[in-house]
Order: sequence, then structure tokens, then C-alpha cells
Amino acid sequence: MRNELRSVVFVAFGAIGLVAVNCTPDPDTSTFRPPPEPTTDPVGEDGGGSSGSSGVFGNPDAADAGRTCKDLECQQVVCPTGSTTLSGTVFAPEGSIPVYNAIVYVPNSPPTPFTDGVVCEQCGKVTGNPLVTAITNEKGQFTLQNVPVGNDIPLVVQVGKWRRQTKVSKVEKCVDTAVPTIATRLPRSKDEGDIPRIAVSTGKKDTLECFLRKIGIEQKEFTLPSGTGRVHLFAGNGAGLGAGTPASTTLWNSAANLKKYDITMLGCEGDADTSNKEPYYGAMGEYLYSGGRVFATHFHRAWFAFNAATPGLIQTADWGTIPTTANPYHIDTDFPKGKAFADWLVNAGASSTPGLITLGEVKNSVGDSSAYSRRWIRSDSPKSATYFTFNTPVGQAPDKQCGRGVFTDVHVVGGDVTIAPTAVFPNHCTTTGLSTNEKALLFLFFDLSSCVQDETKPPLPPPPIPK
Repeated sequence: MRNELRSVVFVAFGAIGLVAVNCTPDPDTSTFRPPPEPTTDPVGEDGGGSSGSSGVFGNPDAADAGRTCKDLECQQVVCPTGSTTLSGTVFAPEGSIPVYNAIVYVPNSPPTPFTDGVVCEQCGKVTGNPLVTAITNEKGQFTLQNVPVGNDIPLVVQVGKWRRQTKVSKVEKCVDTAVPTIATRLPRSKDEGDIPRIAVSTGKKDTLECFLRKIGIEQKEFTLPSGTGRVHLFAGNGAGLGAGTPASTTLWNSAANLKKYDITMLGCEGDADTSNKEPYYGAMGEYLYSGGRVFATHFHRAWFAFNAATPGLIQTADWGTIPTTANPYHIDTDFPKGKAFADWLVNAGASSTPGLITLGEVKNSVGDSSAYSRRWIRSDSPKSATYFTFNTPVGQAPDKQCGRGVFTDVHVVGGDVTIAPTAVFPNHCTTTGLSTNEKALLFLFFDLSSCVQDETKPPLPPPPIPK
């Protein structure tokens, strides 16, 4: 075991200031000894802007192997028993509904800014050289182990391109520190953090714009495409933002337009309106296959069911069978996220019996899902898919897929009825609180937002930087 003691000057993200710490804890007592002299190393391995200080890594075993620590690594300590931990709960922007499968981590350098629009995002990696990582459970809860000790410890909460960066004012060694929920709620506006760029095609039968407002996105983030908000409205057969709201055809008339958006949400218009879609089936297919995310309700099945330009989309379901279904609906629990969904619905007050849910405004426009898709909600009499997802390109191996499509026969509605085309957002968003439908779709919306993975396997947190 090495006996030398070193110190490090740590500069955290240009805002925390200079914090003098000792790099090697006493392995028997987890207290720091006074350092005899400082040492320095070059800048951190990802060039993230921290000072290039280092010392002997806080884990004695790593120190024996000649490993040197960098920055916040040097503030990780070995406890006589247990660990230094951070715990908390991640909530949706509205502040009361927990979020499942959110990534929580302590970075060792500044996370990289996001680029708007389509990217090929698969699970297993976050930026900022994470020291310790965790994901939230079906109650939205997380616990981070072996957290650096000290003041103003940075913390990141992330779901896809939703990201909140905060600091924990003080982390005591070898005990648990509870993180206040104000620090773990997903951002309501770009002033609080990162929000994906979302396009909404409004429909008179499904008010997805009101749904986004009810999950907590602030009103100022809803703008025309020419505005600076994170949610852009396009008028389908539904509400807009008054004069100047562009038609939805100007969204999907080219793959280049669609690729400006991380997520595209298509609210049911009350009609398939294939004449305004068929010329652009190829554009929607290219968007999905490039990594885009599409949330389509009811009659927007046309993008999948009739899309001869992208044949794989047709293969995602039995589109020719139109069953008649009724409550209660069943949650598919034969895959890890499905089991978590069933439990989450109970925790969120949307179900009293795990695996069962009572829904309103359910339409019957598709038979069952297929081997190329993942069913989440179903009817058993007869067997049919009420909500399913598929990763793209359809039929490829999971490590080749990075886009995702959603089809749901569950209308949001919730009493927010659009009088097309005269309604002006948000005047028609009159209901308060989240309905059972909306709670279920909240879970599934954040799943759509998250990274793409093999759905047969449980979600795992990204690995921390190598030690």
C-alpha cells in the first residue's frame, strides 16, 4: 500500500472555484491526512475544461496499481463500512409524477452541449466523464454510491435530451445525502436545462399540445417554428398559435424539415387524410430510420400502415384487422420495462391492480403488434395492441437501431377539445391534473425520449469512466 500523500487543486466547471483537497484518504479511518506537497498532471482526458491536477486515486487498490486520480475522483473516499451516497427521486417537469429509467450521475468534467435534431443515440454512454452513475426505478428513486465528498458537487439528471445540471451544496463522507426534489425535477424551460426540440402536429381529436403543457413544459416554450421555444406547433386539423401557424404539411414535406426535431408528435386529426401524407411517406421513413422519434395517435397510423416507401413500417403490426376492445386493458409484463410500467402505474395512481388499467377514448384501428415491435398495452378479448413501439431501422439488430416509432390507439383528449381551426393554443387547454390516460402516456413519452436499447434486456446505467 502506498504511504505517500498528495494534494490537488480542483477547478470544477469554471463556477465552483478552487478547492484544496487531499487525494489519498486514510483507508482505515476515511479521514484525510495533511498533504506534504502538491503534484500536477496534464489536463483531464476529455479536455473538458477542468484544471489538469491529479493525485493518487482515492481507492487504495487503484493507488497500488499506479492509478492517479483526476479532479473529483480525488474526493472519493473509502469508508470503514458502507459508502458515501446521494439519493433522491426524479420527477417530470410538473413536479409530482416520478420518472422511470432516468440517468443520474456525477460528472468529472462539463457534459457536452446537445445538438438539436436527429442523432443516432443508443444506450450506454453519457458525456462529462461520469464518476458514478445510476438509473431511477419504477418509483423514480435513485442512489449513487461512492460519491465525491465536498461542497458544490455537480449532479446531472438526464432522459435522452432532457437534462438538468445542478450542484449538491454539501456531501458528507460515508453517509447518505438526500437531494432536494427541486434539483432532480426535469426542466420546465430551457432556463432550467436542456429540453429536446419537439414538433407537434395538432389534431382536433387529440390535444398533444395540451398534454405537453400539463406535464410541466412552460408556456413560453411553445412557439411557431420561427420562434425560440423548444416546442413548435404545426396546424393539422387542430389548434395553432393563431395567424401564421404553418400547416403540418410544411413539417413532413421533407426529411430535412423533420430532422430538425428530436421528437415529432402527431395528434389524431379525425381522418386519415392520406392525400396530405402519401407524397411524404418516404420523408417520414427516412426521419425514423435516421434516428428520429415519432409519436403517432389513431389515424396517424397512415404513416406506418400504408407506407409503401418504407416497407419495414408496414411490418410492425397487423394493420388489416380492426377489433372491438373494452376495459380493462392489460400491461405486457413479459419484458423488463413492461414489468416496471405496470408497477409504475400503481405508484403514479393510474392503476390499482398491477398489470391492469382502465382507459378512456380508446380507438380500435389495429390488430396485434408483430415480431418487429414491442407491445405495451393490449386487449385480451380479442387480442390486440393498444399501444406499441418499434425501433428503427425495422428488423435490424439492436446495435444497428437508433430511431423509434410509437403507435397508440389511446387518445389523450382529457376534455381539452379543439374546435378546429378556430381554437388558439392554449385557450382550449381547460382541464387540470393528469388523467389516467395522460399518466400512462407520460411514462411512455419519456421512454420515447430516452436512448434506444434492446428491449429484451433491463435498462442499465451508463458505465462510469474506467478506474
